[in-house]
Amino acid sequence: MIQEHLAGSEDARTQVLAPRRRRWSRRRSGTARDVVEDEVEGTAVTGADLAEFARLAAAGDVRPVIDRVYPLDRIREAHAYVDSGRKRGSVIVTLADPS
Repeated sequence: MIQEHLAGSEDARTQVLAPRRRRWSRRRSGTARDVVEDEVEGTAVTGADLAEFARLAAAGDVRPVIDRVYPLDRIREAHAYVDSGRKRGSVIVTLADPS
């Protein structure tokens, strides 16, 4: 199950990428954010679901929106940025320097 935490409001919630009747929901712009369904609890994602999502991603029908990348030693800064409500995509925290 793929989750993204949406911050910046009192009713911050987790949205889940999950299949709806065994098909991924797609909306107008085709970004990963637009594939997000309303909260779904206890939805089992199967290998077939992941294969379909991988196919959609490879075809460019969905794509991740990555706002910023922080190394682990800047985790406080990453949390502060997410909590500021200014993020426009996912914030990634890396465990090792990619260089």
